[in-house]
Amino acid sequence: MPEVKRKCFVMMPFVPELHYFYLYLKQHIEQHHGIGCERADDRILTKPFLDKINDLIRDADVIIADCSGRNPNVFYELGIAHALKKDVILITKDPVGVAPSDIRHFEFIH
Repeated sequence: MPEVKRKCFVMMPFVPELHYFYLYLKQHIEQHHGIGCERADDRILTKPFLDKINDLIRDADVIIADCSGRNPNVFYELGIAHALKKDVILITKDPVGVAPSDIRHFEFIH
């Protein structure tokens, strides 16, 4: 039986300055941890974008959420992940004190 590859979903703002960071993160996770890594805009699918995101969150073994810039879409997706009791790694380039109070008590990687 073929080995099922574990999956990582990366939630982050779709801004140009984070594109190369995402590519670096993806390469590192895939090469050093053997986990498939993708972001919602990696593949073009003929289905509503929110359905695609929900599927990616549901199928992920681990999720990385970049909370930099307090992006509302990232926080919405993070809420879905928490509701589904997914393992989430929070990262940010911002001071942790600016994170919304509902998630400020979680550990962040800065």
